[in-house]
Amino acid sequence: MYGLNRDEKLRDEIIFGKHEPDKYLGGIRRFEGLKISQLFDLFCNHFITWDERHNAAPDLREIVGYIAEHPGYGMSGYAVAAQRDDYRVSIDGLEKEGVAITKQEQEDFKKLFGAADDFEASSRRLYAWYD
Repeated sequence: MYGLNRDEKLRDEIIFGKHEPDKYLGGIRRFEGLKISQLFDLFCNHFITWDERHNAAPDLREIVGYIAEHPGYGMSGYAVAAQRDDYRVSIDGLEKEGVAITKQEQEDFKKLFGAADDFEASSRRLYAWYD
């Protein structure tokens, strides 16, 4: 994507804790459990934009707005290596589990993420993933 910060080392430190180029398979490295604070670090350092969206997923502006009202989610996705033309970070899913989840939060989650390719909404787990 045009205009993104291409400092792969810093980007990897934000997402993974350290830069390990050998962990990229085919130029892609997956992550899970990304916290909102890490996502904000990616925004602040210009590694990702508010308009980023993975396929049919809501854009990041919508996802962040949702998480601001319903904290405690981890996000999944992947980072594309700097040597590739499609260098980026994509968020393809989010999950919250292990805590009591209210009916209202389940309904809010269904409203925004119900069209995900893989979806679960229960009193113990909320999960959405987009192919």
